[in-house]
Amino acid sequence: MNNKGFAKFEVLTVLVLIVVVISILLSAILKIANNQKLNLMVTDAKNFSNNVILESDNSVYYLRDAIKDELYDNIKSPFSSNNCDVDESKIEIRNNRKYVTLKCDEYLIYDEESSNDTFNIYTVSDWLSSKNSDKYQKMVRYNCEKNGKNVLDSYYEENSFLNHINEVYAKEYTSLNEVEDCLVVKRTLFRDMKLVR
Repeated sequence: MNNKGFAKFEVLTVLVLIVVVISILLSAILKIANNQKLNLMVTDAKNFSNNVILESDNSVYYLRDAIKDELYDNIKSPFSSNNCDVDESKIEIRNNRKYVTLKCDEYLIYDEESSNDTFNIYTVSDWLSSKNSDKYQKMVRYNCEKNGKNVLDSYYEENSFLNHINEVYAKEYTSLNEVEDCLVVKRTLFRDMKLVR
């Protein structure tokens, strides 16, 4: 009888060891797959930055504009079947240097000099009206009110806001002070920002 009990214990021990080994292997495979997705996001950001040429200093060019002007295609998120955010993804020229921001799902490469070898990647929350954590991003964002309702579906940073309002009203506003078709409203918004790598 003791021999049978010992055999059951050995089988149970082997099963537990197999489960532990499988979980370790699965964890390693998932980590490798996630690193590949992060690397793909960096490649997408570099390609976007390198393939869209801006001619003037202190200019901002959004992915939405690049798609509309047929200079670039949608960027597919490496993390899902969604496209990357066309309103937050942008290229900016400051002091004769090119900076790129790319947001895909909750992952964000923010304001990285495009000539850098490596980019920081963050996970971010949605924009909130108050801070949720000690590590956050703060930004003033804009919308427009008409008849007590927001004209746009969301609040946008200044340049993106002007692009949207120009589309809605078929205008060519270049500053917030020029907007006459609706009342410009601004909100200071926050989002959690956690460094992934």
